[in-house]
Amino acid sequence: MAGPPVAAINMIAIFMFAEELKTIRQRLKPALRSATSANALAVRNAARANWQAQSTGKTTSSYPRSITMSVTGSSAAYCRAEIGPERGNAEPKRQSTKMLGYILEYGTAKTPPHPHLIPAWQAQEQPFIQAIGDAAMLALL
Repeated sequence: MAGPPVAAINMIAIFMFAEELKTIRQRLKPALRSATSANALAVRNAARANWQAQSTGKTTSSYPRSITMSVTGSSAAYCRAEIGPERGNAEPKRQSTKMLGYILEYGTAKTPPHPHLIPAWQAQEQPFIQAIGDAAMLALL
């Protein structure tokens, strides 16, 4: 009686595939960073424009310039963008612009919210997902 069928495995092909996966990671890293940077910039610009469209007072006229972005993490599997107001100086009489951004976005018990960051992100969410998918597809090809 014959034993179960034995599958022949071409180890050379497996090693070649493993090497190809390494090059895919190398190609994905800059593509992922580029897609993240471009979309973070679009969110930052939209948040600034959203605020300028809503703002009527001179007290917050410089606030849009405090909305910045930075991209951190640089691997084929991880890239992070931070978008929002920078932290202000530490003078006791001055609130940080980060706190001001929170107050402006969500409001307080006495002031209404003025959403500008969240709508900017929501408008770019689908383009960002598409850009990440395109980056992955280009890395695979």
